[in-house]
Amino acid sequence: MVATIATAYLQFITLLQGKPSYLENIRILIFRKEKEILVYEDFYVSDTCGKSSLFPLYTPEEKNHTFYYQAQISFPDYQTIFIDKIYLQPNKYVYIPVEMIPLSPTTNSKYTFMPLYDQTIYENNKIKEKILTLQKRLNFLRTYYPSILPVKNDGIFKTNTKNSIISFEQLLGLEEDGILSETIWNLTEEMVRELKEEESR
Repeated sequence: MVATIATAYLQFITLLQGKPSYLENIRILIFRKEKEILVYEDFYVSDTCGKSSLFPLYTPEEKNHTFYYQAQISFPDYQTIFIDKIYLQPNKYVYIPVEMIPLSPTTNSKYTFMPLYDQTIYENNKIKEKILTLQKRLNFLRTYYPSILPVKNDGIFKTNTKNSIISFEQLLGLEEDGILSETIWNLTEEMVRELKEEESR
């Protein structure tokens, strides 16, 4: 019998004045403590749009108010942002928009504290819808470009979705990272639109 591990998915999207920051290599540290003892720590960097990848993180099957993650987001010449109490649920996609604050002579502090007491406001059904839309696009494009790998239309970002994105990137000669980036989103949208316009002629 294979044991299953409850997994949640977390993504950070950094902003400048409410728009994508386009700050690459923002350092995103994710950690968890139990009774002030560090039990988990990992760090990632943002892509060219200022977004993190979609992090798979362990979370208990049962809701537990004592089990949460914390994050620290840092970038040169910007305030370091601490995020507390990131509650996750199994198989849920959560994204956290983070406004980056430039340092300036008038800035009072180099640090910003961002508490998250109710994670439900960040549970992002739109991310699941976005993944589902991408999956449908890839399957549509596959009818014209058979080298694109098929993917299940379920709105869940798993290995088959990542591999399908990689096959799309290979087709176009892009960097093969399997990430649902802004570039992949825009390219698939444009290609599907053009092909459907051709079909309607």
